[in-house]
Amino acid sequence: MFVAHGRRYADPGSYLIPPEKWPALRSEFVRLTMTPLTGEIRLQEREHELQNLAKRVEALHADKDSWLRQENGRWVLTAFEGKERPESADLLEMAITERLPRLNITDLIIEVDQWTGFSSHFRHPSPDTITPDETDLKCIYAAILTQGGNFDISQISRSSELPYHHLVYMSTWFLRDETLRKANNALVDESIPLFFPKEILPWSASPPRAVCTSPEKVVLRLVHMSRYVYHG
Repeated sequence: MFVAHGRRYADPGSYLIPPEKWPALRSEFVRLTMTPLTGEIRLQEREHELQNLAKRVEALHADKDSWLRQENGRWVLTAFEGKERPESADLLEMAITERLPRLNITDLIIEVDQWTGFSSHFRHPSPDTITPDETDLKCIYAAILTQGGNFDISQISRSSELPYHHLVYMSTWFLRDETLRKANNALVDESIPLFFPKEILPWSASPPRAVCTSPEKVVLRLVHMSRYVYHG
């Protein structure tokens, strides 16, 4: 059983590239993943890799001094002895931390919104509803923190001194799956270099965070995680 308008309980096929668009994107996907165009060739490659790995495992198992052994019919790996991090590394970490600027997460969201305009995608489903004002925008930021950080709305309401019912209203009617997807895509478009095909990114289960700039990556993560909250 799937929930068509949900994210967590949606059909797994909805996370994949639609079948009708796959033929046009197949060659580009193969180029990016550096895999053969024919599936049979890929299976043969994987089978060959498995055979080579099996030979390595057999060699380890044959060595009585190896860290790989069998006990009561189960494979067991001998635990490696951990190494303590040198004191110089701890001192370097402390020195770097002291030099980092102290920044509130709310200020970070506002600044990234000024760069990307992702909050413009949060709209009420009714076309007659007026554009969110300054108070509404504050509640939207707070709702993103609530859902992305898995906080309780009442907790955010107390800490931010924003009206509880206003937060619930904005979270329910403005942070819907449709609007969160658009805001997420706006952040991705700002963060991902142009050499990533835009046609492939919307169906990615998790955007490639390694190429995101640090401030945008934090807000992108909050908005992306908010999409996994059920929006009835």
